[in-house]
Amino acid sequence: MHEEILIPELTDVVARVAPLLGPREGGVAPLDGGITNRNFKVTMGGCDYVIRLPGKDTNLLGIDRETQRIANTAAAELGIAPRVAAFLESPPCLITFFISGREMTAAELREPETLGEVARALRAFHDSGTELPTAFDSFRIAEEYAQTATDRGASLPGELSAARDRAKAIERTVQGHPEHRPVPCHDDLLSANFLHDGERLMIVDWEYAGMGDRYFDLGNFSVNNDLTEADEDVFLSEYFGEPPDGRRRVRGGAGLGALLSHRVRARALVRALGRGPDSRRGSRRLPGDRLAAAGEGLPRVGRGHHSRRHALRGRGRLLREARQGVHRA
Repeated sequence: MHEEILIPELTDVVARVAPLLGPREGGVAPLDGGITNRNFKVTMGGCDYVIRLPGKDTNLLGIDRETQRIANTAAAELGIAPRVAAFLESPPCLITFFISGREMTAAELREPETLGEVARALRAFHDSGTELPTAFDSFRIAEEYAQTATDRGASLPGELSAARDRAKAIERTVQGHPEHRPVPCHDDLLSANFLHDGERLMIVDWEYAGMGDRYFDLGNFSVNNDLTEADEDVFLSEYFGEPPDGRRRVRGGAGLGALLSHRVRARALVRALGRGPDSRRGSRRLPGDRLAAAGEGLPRVGRGHHSRRHALRGRGRLLREARQGVHRA
């Protein structure tokens, strides 16, 4: 038997979409894993759906719910995301068809066959021509996060200055290159956002989607799932349809560098906003658990990491090679 969930805004959403989806059948079951959303499974008109209510203050993270809807719809048309059933503007609420599947692990995502499936899914979305109304500039967002944290009284980590310098160097290197023109991106490729329904892989949680750099998605996926250099060769080869050269490897590294900077500063934001009685673990006030954990990447910016140290060797040589490639293009 489903647990009965008594949340006024959820009750309101169910009532408002009932004329479209049919009457509710049974109770409402909470779904684990939501951070920027509160997710619930509900059966209406004989079909199972997921109702996604936004978490409090998630607007501070630059999430645009209309962009989420457009991106999720476009991805569903490509067969790589659940289909959208309905969308409400107030409260902003996305309702998708429920997928009976399991959450994938990072280890599973590193398997060669799965790396290929992820690469092809991302390439299809990046090349879909979908125009999203929101930009996702990893460099600007990182600065905005840091500024928001500072404005709210946070003490930023001392290592942040070095991360900023590296991010600026990366930005100068890739600026103006055609492979870095804005394309639709997911921007949050944690293992928890990949489901498998027994036949194919699906990508969920499109909250951070926006027009951005495809290499951010590639680096995002790589660092979130601890890809080795060999894994990255498989992944990039499947994505580009040919083995990656040094320039593409370093651009993948550019995505990685931007990712670390972005998530480190998100940690500072959470530290600032998570104070007070609502900052305890498990609170839905802010997506603190995941973002605070992500901030642990900060030491990696300066010192490397046990699973990636080999992949970061020779960064200076590759960066010079990338600059030469940009100038030649």
